[in-house]
Amino acid sequence: MIKLVATIIDKQCNLKGFVCRGKQKEFGVAGTEEIFRALTIEALAKVGFKNNQVEVRSNGVVYELGYFRIHDLPMKMFNDSGISDVNNSIEILATVKLNNAVGGYDVKLLDSKMRLDTNSVI
Repeated sequence: MIKLVATIIDKQCNLKGFVCRGKQKEFGVAGTEEIFRALTIEALAKVGFKNNQVEVRSNGVVYELGYFRIHDLPMKMFNDSGISDVNNSIEILATVKLNNAVGGYDVKLLDSKMRLDTNSVI
């Protein structure tokens, strides 16, 4: 069974895909050895990917299944030189209030300060 072993994000911290581990034949390649492949969310959506970790719907929405959480995976970033490891820790610097409710947070992520809405942080 293909397993997700890392997330892949772009420079704007958008989830673009996953590093997946599985047998060659599970990726449509002859052989039985275990390999790793970087797959985009679009590619996973196109085939209706589902395992015991996530389900990727045809509209590109990724649903976590059971107790699996995407944020627990190591993070990699797609950049001009390929894919590199990044620290996926986040530091909340301040709370942003909108209409007397929490609307988001000022955070430090990937050595940059940015403002994220609540759903992006959780």
